[in-house]
Amino acid sequence: MDPEVQGILTRFKDLKSTSARRAVYHLLLEQMHPYEWRDVRDRMNQVSFQKDILGSLPTEVAVQISRHLDLSEIHIFRRVSKRWNCLLSSTLFRDAVCLRYVGHNCRSVTLDSPDAFTRYAKQRIRLERGQPISKVINRPYSPRSNAAGLVGLDFSHGSYAWIEDAMVYVHNLRLNTTQSFCTENRDTFTALRVSESIIAAITLHG
Repeated sequence: MDPEVQGILTRFKDLKSTSARRAVYHLLLEQMHPYEWRDVRDRMNQVSFQKDILGSLPTEVAVQISRHLDLSEIHIFRRVSKRWNCLLSSTLFRDAVCLRYVGHNCRSVTLDSPDAFTRYAKQRIRLERGQPISKVINRPYSPRSNAAGLVGLDFSHGSYAWIEDAMVYVHNLRLNTTQSFCTENRDTFTALRVSESIIAAITLHG
């Protein structure tokens, strides 16, 4: 560094009062040319005046603060920085949030991974807002009653079942899965009922 520049810098560092330092850099700025102002502006743009307070805290303290975030905000704030993503994906954080919303930690409700927790959060938000958590689109089915007045369609505990000739289909709305059943001789079904654990169907042969 040029000795003259070094001398000016040393004298500036030796100034003890804030007012003296301010007076010096104000006077220096007044002496600057436009191209020098642009250089200062570019240098200023490299300086951040923001402080990541949450990210700089110990994990245990940060969790106690961040657990009060709304569920709808958590997956958004994970994008802020790597530190925030790590914090808001941690087991410690998930357990704290589950304790707040569910009353026990995540491991007791199978939410022991960040992805499972995110799915749970999104589903809970939709339920709180009165919105469906999933949508199932099936081909149209028009139940027709037979000669005895029985209809080949039933619903119970989140599952609905219907008859298509020799097949009984059961669709679980929660899991979005469909099972099919038939007799050994592929008899035609006439009626059915479904419960949480049992499927009962009647064939033409009884």
